[in-house]
Formats: sequence, C-alpha cells, structure tokens
Amino acid sequence: MSLTRTVRWRLAVATIGTALAVVGAMLPTTAASAQTVATQSRRMVDAASIQPTGGSPLPLILIRLVIRTVGPNGVPDGADRVVDVAGWSTANRGRVHMWAYRITGNVENQRWNFVDLGGGLYQIVNNNSGKCLDKSMDFGNVDGELVYQYSCFANHPANQLWWLDSGGLGSRIRIRSAADNRCLDIRNKVDADDATVQVWGCNSVGWNQAWWITSP
Repeated sequence: MSLTRTVRWRLAVATIGTALAVVGAMLPTTAASAQTVATQSRRMVDAASIQPTGGSPLPLILIRLVIRTVGPNGVPDGADRVVDVAGWSTANRGRVHMWAYRITGNVENQRWNFVDLGGGLYQIVNNNSGKCLDKSMDFGNVDGELVYQYSCFANHPANQLWWLDSGGLGSRIRIRSAADNRCLDIRNKVDADDATVQVWGCNSVGWNQAWWITSP
C-alpha cells in the first residue's frame, strides 16, 4: 500500500484482559504498509484500540490518555486529580505525582500513551518526555517504592511494565506493577496537589488505588 497520511475519528471497542475502561483521542498517522484507525470518545468505554489494516502487526497503542484518581468520593468529577510529571521534567527519575487536571497550556505531562506489549502488559509512556512510568528498584520489591519516569528500555524490564485489573471495581481499575504485582497508589490517601505516587500492596477498599482512564 502506498504511503498515506490519515486523520480519522472512530470508536473501536475490544477486550483487553479483564474489563478495562479506556478511551482514545484523534491521532494523525503515517504508515508505509498499513492505515491506522485512531480511537475517539469523550466518555469511557470497555476498550479502544489502534489496529493496522494490513502488513506487519503494529503494537496496540492507546494515545494521550489521562490517569485520574477516583478521589475519596469514588465519583468522577472536576475535582479529581491526575497522574502528572512534576515541572514538565524530561529527566530520568523525574518525579511523578498527583496534580489538578489541566486543559490549557502545555498539558502533555498529564497525558500518557499505553503501549500494549501482549499478555496483558503495557508500557505507560509520558507524552511530554517520552519516558516510561517506572517502579523504582532502589529497595527492591517492597511497599512504598516510588514511581517516577525513566527512559524506556528495549528489553521491557518488569518494573516498567504494568497490567490493568478491574476485578471488583466496576468501571474503575487498579494499575499493577509486573515486577511485584503491587498497585499504583497515592501515598497515605493524600487528596492534594503534589501527593506522592508509589506502589503498595493491592487492596479492595482504598480509593487511592482505584483509577479512571479517560481521554482529555
């Protein structure tokens, strides 16, 4: 197929592991051997995907998504904070924290690309820095390890891989580290800007481990 450039809006629904709620956004693409379908919705759906129509398979990528806390009330609203790279850092070990959701200015440090690597595992890549959401291994696989951004490694180490678990949470999800199965967690349930993001043993009751994944 000849080289093409396409900007297309389409909602595609699929199943990714368990019931995952995600939405995509408009994506301009160029592909030598395949057109790419970009996903679009302003509301959460079961799943959305970008799929090739020919040639070699392409990774499924969920583009420019927002990772929102459900907040103490467990209900999506305008007060929900989002996972954010502090100060638009592009450095390795750049701090990942919670911050008020923004729709103006440079918002790309609050936008994340989910790259499907198969087997239910994802790299979660910051759209501003191009670096991966990374579980620190400074102290090994323990509760309280920080989560920051780091250059994505081609060999896909487990501390840069995440899987998405909706068991018992309805439309919300847990984001679990492939390194130790711990959950992405807001430290001490702090509902404020600059709250620390870490991993902690998963539980069924903590709002600080429950997330919405939405489009901007």
